[in-house]
Amino acid sequence: KGNAIKWKESITALKPELGAVVVFAYGHVGVVVGINYLKNTIIISERNYIGKWIVNEREILQGDEKIVGYVLKTHVKQGNLVKKDINF
Repeated sequence: KGNAIKWKESITALKPELGAVVVFAYGHVGVVVGINYLKNTIIISERNYIGKWIVNEREILQGDEKIVGYVLKTHVKQGNLVKKDINF
């Protein structure tokens, strides 16, 4: 909740975990809902990326240069975080 740019101050990890908040350099955040270790990607759920008020999911590389870090779930006020199992 609040301004996404302020999440940078709360980064607690450089590697993703399910349920963590991914923080981007340009002031955007999303929730990690999947991790694909074979492709070295994460799947995030986010809002307002493709359009105002639109919720979407997308897959991005874990090493994407726009990612500055993660706020682990244990450091986030609990709400309805989505988890997803990835089957290979």
